[in-house]
Amino acid sequence: MDSLVALGAGAAYAWSTAVLFLMTRAQVLGGTAAAEAWMGQYYFESAVLLVALLALGARRGILFKTAAATERGQAW
Repeated sequence: MDSLVALGAGAAYAWSTAVLFLMTRAQVLGGTAAAEAWMGQYYFESAVLLVALLALGARRGILFKTAAATERGQAW
C-alpha cells in the first residue's frame, strides 16, 4: 500500500511541476489564455496531504499498540 501512495503522490507532484513549467512557458510566449488554461491544475497540496495523512495514521497506530501493550503489562 505504501508503494501505491508513493506512486500517487509522486504522480501528483510530477504533474504539478510539469503544469508549473508549461504555464510559465505560456506566459513568456505571451499567451495569457493558454496560461489561464493551465491554472488550477496544481496538486502539490494533495501530494503533501496524502503523505502527511499516511504518516499520521502510522504514528497513531504505533501509539495505540504501545498503549495497549503498556496496559497489559507487556513489553513491546
